[in-house]
Amino acid sequence: MKYYKTSRYVLSILVLVCLYGINLVAQPRNISFEKLTVEDGLINSTVKVICEDSFGFIWFGTKNGICRYDGVNFRYYTSDVFNNNSLPDNYIVSISEYGSKLFIGTYSGGLSIFDISKETFTNYSFKDSLFAKDYPITVSIFDSVNLHYYFATLGGGVVVADMYLKPIKRYFVNGFQSQSLSNNMVSDLILTDSTLYIATAGNYIDCLDLPSCQIIKRKHSESQLGFYKSFGKRLYLLDSMLFIGTETEKLFQYNIKSKTFINAAKINSTLPDAIITKICCIADNLFISTDGKGLYIYNLPSGKHTSSSYYPNNPTGISSNAIWEIYYSRSGLLWIGTFSAGVNMYIPHKNFFKNIKQVGAIESVLPAASVLDVEYDFKRNSVIIATDGGGLVSFDMDYQKIEPLTDVDIKKTEVVKKVFFDSKGSVLFGTYGSGLVVKKESMSAYKPVIDSLNNKSIWDIEEDSYGNLWFATLYEGLYRFNTITKKVTNYRHDVRDKFSIPADVVNVLFIDNQKQLWIGTDGNGLAKYNYKNDIFERAFSPSPQSGEVGSVIRTIFQDKQSRLFFGTQGEGIRYLSSVHDEVFKHITKNDGLPSNTISDIRQDSLGLLWITTDRGLCSYDFEKKRSAYLFGSRWFALVRI
Repeated sequence: MKYYKTSRYVLSILVLVCLYGINLVAQPRNISFEKLTVEDGLINSTVKVICEDSFGFIWFGTKNGICRYDGVNFRYYTSDVFNNNSLPDNYIVSISEYGSKLFIGTYSGGLSIFDISKETFTNYSFKDSLFAKDYPITVSIFDSVNLHYYFATLGGGVVVADMYLKPIKRYFVNGFQSQSLSNNMVSDLILTDSTLYIATAGNYIDCLDLPSCQIIKRKHSESQLGFYKSFGKRLYLLDSMLFIGTETEKLFQYNIKSKTFINAAKINSTLPDAIITKICCIADNLFISTDGKGLYIYNLPSGKHTSSSYYPNNPTGISSNAIWEIYYSRSGLLWIGTFSAGVNMYIPHKNFFKNIKQVGAIESVLPAASVLDVEYDFKRNSVIIATDGGGLVSFDMDYQKIEPLTDVDIKKTEVVKKVFFDSKGSVLFGTYGSGLVVKKESMSAYKPVIDSLNNKSIWDIEEDSYGNLWFATLYEGLYRFNTITKKVTNYRHDVRDKFSIPADVVNVLFIDNQKQLWIGTDGNGLAKYNYKNDIFERAFSPSPQSGEVGSVIRTIFQDKQSRLFFGTQGEGIRYLSSVHDEVFKHITKNDGLPSNTISDIRQDSLGLLWITTDRGLCSYDFEKKRSAYLFGSRWFALVRI
């Protein structure tokens, strides 16, 4: 248990940074990047998708709406709750152009079509005819031969609509049909003359044969585990070769003519162990972007490769190693969208990057653009700040200055996801890809779990009253370390065992006032650990037939009245009136929240709930069912001391 839990909460002591969205940008000298502030630049520095329209405009889809860039100026388009013809949701997942219209896939608002010439939005929802809710639309493709639209969704499979956007069919998991989709989580689509290639979270690449409308599954016989573990595959077709980027097993190659997988060992030997987010080819060079390890360029004829990684003192380098999008425009420029570090433009003949970055309202000397966790250190009256690509720093409350932490073996370019104080006063750090790190004086006590978590990505840490430390990981499930026996146990998801952990991607852990451990996953809902039987009891899990689920759990909080709140991505807040209650109730935008995507929940001394969302910070009076907005377009991290 964290020892700050015994102190009183003081809200807004340090509204330091925005979490997952706003930047505290260092102001180094002699930087040659072109920088645009929030007054004249990007609406948000996390860029999920990039698209060029037929008029030559570049469109950036962000977590806070859309930017149109003409090379000089920006124009913004965001959701307006009082305007039904605006964007239905600010979290933009995909953008495609067909017939001078932008097809915009949103996270929780369905499909929005923007007429570029008329500058009007028309919104479509598939939930009335096909779903209980609108699933995030990851890809939109138009089949000009059959006059059909294909929409990939996260959780709802693939939707087929006619040329008037009337849904006519849905491909999804159906246990009674051998030719059904292998998984409902669809991350990418590639269309050829006769086949739609479908990348799912399952153990296959699904192929929809267009003449027969039948699903055919393709599986790499030697890499079943890697395919199965990859939540979001990325596809790229070059001639007859389909490149398949994964999150766990690097790159696969599939020859669509011979219908066989080709060994990609030569390319994979040059790639890091990182999530592949996008693939494209320019001339003879294969560009591969990753989430955490920068950009890799592989020359196909020679087999040689180069890479571009973020370095704080490199003025012409890439601005972040966390790349979410790469897009090659007709003008011969490669546009690179990053997590919380803006847009980079690669100019081939000059061989350098221009950086278009959002600058937050607060300027600081932080080493990275985004802050992932902030915790108060009572012993030193300082705040430890974990950054996305800038390691760790400490903010001294007495002297009001930022200093590096010298007694922790963490690189200055490390992604640090979690800062945790255990009951013995040791400080533990969860990192992205580098496992567990502890302060040097406590290394020996944690060596077994440090070794077990080597090269893992740790999303959250908790400590229970039985002497166990729990570690939530990305793709590796849940780890338990008994500090008395020094035994390490790994819990993984098993599709054959309903009492296993719901998913191997675990976002958040929480221990309530009855000493129960709650586990929030990314895509498979919520579970509670049964200590007596050593099993996981599912609280609720995703189902295409139910609109009451919370599939992506981002935060868990218990208030002074013992109510348990579960913040979700795109589905608002689910809560239980007590730890013994089994009926989940809802708080959503209809109840006054600025958004249904929740990142944090806290309570002040007056009993008000403070909720951070992707559309700002709000207070919520639970008893009066009344909310008040504080900030309209920011996500803030609230530090409690």
